[in-house]
Amino acid sequence: MSTFHNSLILLMFVGKIKKEVNEHVYAAII
Repeated sequence: MSTFHNSLILLMFVGKIKKEVNEHVYAAII
């Protein structure tokens, strides 16, 4: 259960980073 919980946190963290990176990329293109 602990491993699953950690994986979930990691996925959310990576998703947040990807979202921020995408916003920066779009801003750079525009």
